[in-house]
Amino acid sequence: MRRIFLFIFFMSVFYTVHSRQIININRNWQFSLNQDISLQSRITVDVPHTWNYDAVAVRNEYYRGVANYIKDIRIPSDWRGKRVFIRFYGVNSEAHLIVNGHFAGEHKGGYTAFTFEITDYLRYGSSNSLWVRVNNSHQLDVMPINGDFNVYGGIYRDVELIVTEDIGISLLDHGSNGVYVSQSEVTSEYAKIDTEIHISSSASKLTNITISVEIVEPETNSVVASKDARIKVEGSEILNLSLSVDNPKLWNGYRDAYLYDLKVKIKSVDIVKDSLVVPVGLRNYTVTSDKGFFLNGNPYKLHGVLYHGDISGRGTAMTKADIEADFDMMLEMGVNAIRMANYPQDPYLFELCDRYGILVWCEIQLVGQDIRSYNGFIDSPVFKENCKLQLTEMVKQNHNHSSVVFWGIFSNLITRDDRLIPFVRELNRLAKTLDPTRLTSASSNQDGDINFITDVIGWSQYLGWKEGAVADMEKWLDQLTTQWFMLKSGIGEYGSGGSVTHVNDTLRRPYTRERLNPER
Repeated sequence: MRRIFLFIFFMSVFYTVHSRQIININRNWQFSLNQDISLQSRITVDVPHTWNYDAVAVRNEYYRGVANYIKDIRIPSDWRGKRVFIRFYGVNSEAHLIVNGHFAGEHKGGYTAFTFEITDYLRYGSSNSLWVRVNNSHQLDVMPINGDFNVYGGIYRDVELIVTEDIGISLLDHGSNGVYVSQSEVTSEYAKIDTEIHISSSASKLTNITISVEIVEPETNSVVASKDARIKVEGSEILNLSLSVDNPKLWNGYRDAYLYDLKVKIKSVDIVKDSLVVPVGLRNYTVTSDKGFFLNGNPYKLHGVLYHGDISGRGTAMTKADIEADFDMMLEMGVNAIRMANYPQDPYLFELCDRYGILVWCEIQLVGQDIRSYNGFIDSPVFKENCKLQLTEMVKQNHNHSSVVFWGIFSNLITRDDRLIPFVRELNRLAKTLDPTRLTSASSNQDGDINFITDVIGWSQYLGWKEGAVADMEKWLDQLTTQWFMLKSGIGEYGSGGSVTHVNDTLRRPYTRERLNPER
């Protein structure tokens, strides 16, 4: 499987760097904790990196505060006249970027990517300073404000410099790649694919460009559909092109995760200005209240896990090898679906799910904890705007992944605040506006109106562990089947923690915070 991963990686690099340069700058950052950025306080680190390596689940004493990452990079003289961007794939939770003493941007949200253009702040042909101030302290204006998982601080995913020509596919639409592929109609006889291409130009005058879109079978390099358009660009433009494929090869989950290559190319005066390749798996799916999930018209049982993107000793600063090891384990277990809890995961995991046919429930970190805890919602304008921003980033950045079938809106929120449910309805409408082709979902651990907002609901029932007795499960199931039979629902979470190395001879209700979690 490792050889397959390497092949996929090198192929993706080959196809995506025709007319843009992508330079990984993970190595040799100068790191210092707290406010001190003096030379004496710095140590050299590579990213992915977190300063919370010693954080232990369900303990709260790990450091949450400010830290600094500083790096000097040399910018070549021949980059003058081009555009230069920096993309961070994950910084938790708040980041401020200073380039050569100039404020270049800020981002609030620890689990989605963000991109800043730094062209105007650079010194060409000489050394340039990047300073990223990172903050993972407890804040009330950034999700999450609650949850039973660690909020690891740091630049814990990859960092890239991207160098482009003056005209190209926009890199500044909420951290996305600027191309959105939607599947409005898909059957075994016919598939309609709608594309939305965001174009950005720094040219000083109106420019004529040609945009071509092709759908290609990668193994034969044969074009099965194509379309092009000629437009004039000044500043930014959005172009919509639709294509159709007759008798498409369908993406059938783990049975056959077939992917086409959708290639976008921008030319000006026969010079390729920019290009991008988006892997696309053609599929349709539905959910019914009585028969469950269907993929391409066929019943498809979902066997999944709840996956957090962290690992012992490294926290969320996971390498591709770490992610592959987890993925191998899940495949060995027979997993065909993953709920990425309680936040969007590393882009590499999405890529693997596309390639191997693993269905994805991806959610924002609007999360409560349990029935005895305070809520994960605060009715303040800045917090609600941050929720909407992070939802928008999640949807736009992961829009093209064929593995994604559910956008999660919340997880285990407590409805003590009357203003919560109207806001959840607002988030649900926003998700449907951003992506009308997918279903919305939520994980719920209580009764009430909050369960009737999203398209599907996943139940988080811990009867006999966090609250109640095992016998209460029968009463709850009776209510579900008699009163709420119209809901499209399934299991979002259940049971306690578990370890095959933990043994207990007696059946008893465990204390939810203890480290002993026997499988029994």
